[in-house]
Amino acid sequence: MFCATVIHHTLNACRLPAFRRARDSLAYFFCATYKPYIDEPQVHTHDFNLFLRTIISQLCPPSAVFDSLRVLYTDCTRYHPARKPTNEELQKVLIQAIQDLDRPPNPRGGDPVMPGETYLVIDELETLSVNMQNEFTKFIRVITSLQLEHFHLLVTAENPVACLLY
Repeated sequence: MFCATVIHHTLNACRLPAFRRARDSLAYFFCATYKPYIDEPQVHTHDFNLFLRTIISQLCPPSAVFDSLRVLYTDCTRYHPARKPTNEELQKVLIQAIQDLDRPPNPRGGDPVMPGETYLVIDELETLSVNMQNEFTKFIRVITSLQLEHFHLLVTAENPVACLLY
């Protein structure tokens, strides 16, 4: 419930493009889906590949495609049948997309444009298996090691310190 509230308020606070400023971006991922309306509640956890694809699709601007994503798509569909991108390839695309969003867009008409803010929310990291937590943790470490001025990350877990120690 906490993350849903944070996401709702962040989405309401995100700004559309304005003169000399790019649009804000919000992406979120719930590591688990609960099915409470059956006799025995089940928890379905989601894998790292789904996380990467979901976040990339949420961050893609409505009227454009990231160049790194276009290159990956071209590479994956070069032969028939098309192959699925690997986690490593998707992670590179996502990192490049986040870096692209953090940089000012090319000025139009000579006016400098400030980048928008980018928000990423990852909820319930502790619900994942240790192996999956490890993949998420490596990604989080890579992202937090980058010098990103306009990127904000929120990760929730019952014991976030334990999750990030892997």
